[in-house]
Amino acid sequence: MAPEGVFLVRLMAIEAAKKQSFEEVRSVLEREEQNRRRKQLEDEFYQGIKDRYSVE
Repeated sequence: MAPEGVFLVRLMAIEAAKKQSFEEVRSVLEREEQNRRRKQLEDEFYQGIKDRYSVE
């Protein structure tokens, strides 16, 4: 469902896209992968608890 109303947007500047080298984005990629893996392990841990015990 779309929100009702009017939204005004002002374009302040247009900047060309910049290609970044792998070294420039490496730390961001590593952090995102660590966060993804941490979330996956947490989900597996909590699912294991739910499977073993009655959680209400």
